[in-house]
Amino acid sequence: MGRGETTLRNGDDVRDMVAGCRQEMVDVVCEAISEGTLEITPSLPSVLAPEGTGFYRTNGLDQLCVWLHAVAQNITATDTITFTFYRREVINGVVSFSEIYQAAKYTVVTTGVTAGQTKKFLVDDTDEIIQHATHYTVATSAGIAIPTGGAGKITVGKSLAV
Repeated sequence: MGRGETTLRNGDDVRDMVAGCRQEMVDVVCEAISEGTLEITPSLPSVLAPEGTGFYRTNGLDQLCVWLHAVAQNITATDTITFTFYRREVINGVVSFSEIYQAAKYTVVTTGVTAGQTKKFLVDDTDEIIQHATHYTVATSAGIAIPTGGAGKITVGKSLAV
């Protein structure tokens, strides 16, 4: 493993690098094309799928937002996107992920997006959980329908709060 790879694996170094350049890191969580649906159903890591599905690192960053991208056609459907946060712990040599208690689930309600545009929806960290989490999952409640001839993508941006 090269020196650069070691640096990028250390969450503190990634956080410091992002803070220095004020650049947002992005996780692509879902894409869909004509007549498809933007749907996310996460699963936690297991022996068969060590990274899980829809299970992402926070990289030591403490501010999240959802980006909804529309291509070629307007996206008029709305949905509620729910976040759940976890801490990765190694106990007696065994890696485990513990869900962080949230008084209420962190949600973002998306609205329509004009073709060729992108909309940003901030995740409100009311309980200051994000800064303590190492991982998160994101899930849609019903999915966002993509019209004929269109395409869409949901991404989650991560940055340091300023």
